[in-house]
Amino acid sequence: MTEPSTAIDPATEAARVRGRFERALIAGIAISGEHSLAAVLQRVVDSAREVVGARYAALGVLDERGESLVEFVTSGLTDEARRRMGQFPQGHGLLGALIRDGQPLRTGDIDTHPLRHGFPTSHPTMRSFLGVPI
Repeated sequence: MTEPSTAIDPATEAARVRGRFERALIAGIAISGEHSLAAVLQRVVDSAREVVGARYAALGVLDERGESLVEFVTSGLTDEARRRMGQFPQGHGLLGALIRDGQPLRTGDIDTHPLRHGFPTSHPTMRSFLGVPI
């Protein structure tokens, strides 16, 4: 029995990469036109979610000491879903590892990751996680 081919078509891959680059470029231009910090942060997180094709995205802003989150900007959630979640994360678990280690972190299953801290009861279901400190 022959296995299905898993080879990536170079033309398809090139088109995918070109599309991501174009979306990132458009996002960069849009961000540069913003005049308030809140609008810039929202554009950044919205654009990142779109470029990587994620259902949800967030951007955490650290305090002056770089030890905990003072702001948490989300994308992909309705205003109502965001309100139901209540207080934004405080930087424990996977987010805490990003703060402490300053290294990208990726997992395909949040529930089995040893650093998992948990979600509020009203948090949307999430399985995978990609965090990158900037």
